[in-house]
Amino acid sequence: MEMTTQEADSQYPAQASHGFIRRFLVLYAAAALILTALMYGILKVETNLQQTNLQIHESGQVEIAAQLLAHDFEGVSSDLMLLAHSPSVTRYLANPTAGNKETVADLMATLAGEKQLYDKVRYIDLHGNEVIRVNLKNGIPEETPQSALQNKGQRYFFREAFQLSDGEVYVSPLDLNVDNGKIEIPYKPMVRFATPIFNSARQKVGILMLNLLGDKLIEHLHLAIMDDAHAMLLNSDGDWLSGPDPEQEWGFMFNRPPGFARQFPAEWRVIAANDWGSLKTASGLFTYTTVNPVQASQPPVSAGANSGPAGGRMESAGYFWKIVSRVPPEELPSVTLSNHPVLLAIYGGSLVFLMFLVGYIAFVFRSRMLLRQAIFDSERRLRELAQTLAEGVYVLDEQGLITYINPEAKRLLGWAPQDDLLGKNAHELFHYKRPDGAPLSESDCPVTKVIRSGQAYRNEEEVFWKKNGKLIPIRVSSSPIVREGKVTGSVVAFQDITARKRSQEAIHRLAYYDTLTNLPNRRLFMDRFSHALTQASRYHRALAVMFLDLDHFKEINDSLGHDVGDELLKAVAARLSTCVRSGDTVARQGGDEFVILLAEIRAVDDAIQVAEKLLSILQGPVQISGHTLQVSGSIGIAIYPEHGMADIQDLMKKADLAMYAAKRDGRNRYCLFG
Repeated sequence: MEMTTQEADSQYPAQASHGFIRRFLVLYAAAALILTALMYGILKVETNLQQTNLQIHESGQVEIAAQLLAHDFEGVSSDLMLLAHSPSVTRYLANPTAGNKETVADLMATLAGEKQLYDKVRYIDLHGNEVIRVNLKNGIPEETPQSALQNKGQRYFFREAFQLSDGEVYVSPLDLNVDNGKIEIPYKPMVRFATPIFNSARQKVGILMLNLLGDKLIEHLHLAIMDDAHAMLLNSDGDWLSGPDPEQEWGFMFNRPPGFARQFPAEWRVIAANDWGSLKTASGLFTYTTVNPVQASQPPVSAGANSGPAGGRMESAGYFWKIVSRVPPEELPSVTLSNHPVLLAIYGGSLVFLMFLVGYIAFVFRSRMLLRQAIFDSERRLRELAQTLAEGVYVLDEQGLITYINPEAKRLLGWAPQDDLLGKNAHELFHYKRPDGAPLSESDCPVTKVIRSGQAYRNEEEVFWKKNGKLIPIRVSSSPIVREGKVTGSVVAFQDITARKRSQEAIHRLAYYDTLTNLPNRRLFMDRFSHALTQASRYHRALAVMFLDLDHFKEINDSLGHDVGDELLKAVAARLSTCVRSGDTVARQGGDEFVILLAEIRAVDDAIQVAEKLLSILQGPVQISGHTLQVSGSIGIAIYPEHGMADIQDLMKKADLAMYAAKRDGRNRYCLFG
């Protein structure tokens, strides 16, 4: 049956209508899919930027926490070495009298009271017996009575520390304090620092130990990571030393499996295998860094076991902590359109192709604004972080010109906050000379050379020059800025190490100089004596060694007091130093005994002339605290090679015997050996 023209004409509009609807639906569906994809992309970019900012924030917090802990360990190690080399400890080990012991106990109490960091300061002998122990109770140091002292010979930290050599420091794990074989309640976290000590015969007689209150370390952790629910401190087994749930902390002390490693096994494998980083899993965002207490301590140390009281000695590479910040999944940025009402309105209003086009243009504009705002916010946050850092930071462009410098860098280098340093050459301002004052060209400068080489530069002992022309010792790190595969500048971070240098110099001073008279001590004198004997033997020269003992010094000390006696020793030391040449040595042997080395003489008469000069200068009256004192001395002289070959101890003994002969003959005279 044929279709009539009228019927065909009546169906054409319907077909055209159906085609329009079909094309509209196809175009609408395509536009909706494109719009959905674009909206998702915007949300994804914004979410990624939020996550990046969150990672930067968390990384900054854990790094600051690591720096705080490292600073704590440096300070404790410095306190321990200063205590071990103090004159009080040296005198007690040489002469363990009750008075000397009390002096050491007073020094320990002063250290504990002023620092408020150490739960216990103690001296343990070679059998593990506590000889002196000072406890910090409610902020007040108290010496433990003899009856309450304990034997620590079987504790792991004593066995490990006693094996060390002179100058080494032992660092124990962070664990709970054990008192009389039981874990102390309430829990008291503790890190033990110890070093062996030796008597005057260089025999190892025990250890000195500082018990650092672990709560101080954990306080610094929570000070840096503001959200306590995020902050965690783990040992190298993956157990909580500090975490969000106190019930799960210190599992290794009770033989429980490592809590963090058991709860987050996949995350722990990554964290344990890397020094620092960030990873996101179904359990949240984990940001972490590594603290190695061994590397943070000065001088060289030995690490204790990381597994608690039953552990053994370990290499430093195996002993570490992990500072971890965990942001739970529910706190992370997410790609959810319902959280962005503006985008939802745009999406809902894009019902036709024209509206989609307008929406697409708005999307391009808004995406650019989002990216610009994200970059601006990121740079602002980084600048805010740099503004609060306790180290100097400045940024250079390709020409070595300053594009940013934080307030701490200006302060350390002596510039005022209002000084405008932007656009100026950093090398010409800060690093134009070497430590000895010799000029340093920019082409040879290792800090700015990073921009040309693209290789980072780090130096633990470098110098910068302040605005006033004085140098400042620093630890510096210069890293290249790489954008699209091209080095566009560098970031320089530095720290003032003046305090550390002074501590090292103080330790050296304590080791080689007498603290009362500032004369060389016995150790430095013996070094110089050995060198002088070697030179005399090689070049066939003569030398002389003299023992000088003050006459009736004990009577002055007993009648006028030790303070007057000390001032008299200082005055005598100053006078003796004026009687010898610059190449000779006057040293304090101990008490009122002095020893003089004449490194080169032509004949015995040279030594006799010096001895007569010494006796003469001593006889002049000394005014001390309103007292006019007369002092004299007895001198014994031994000559090399006349009185013996190159044997230091033999010559020292002969000089000592000659000195006693001078005393027997009436004092205030010299006596030549033999």
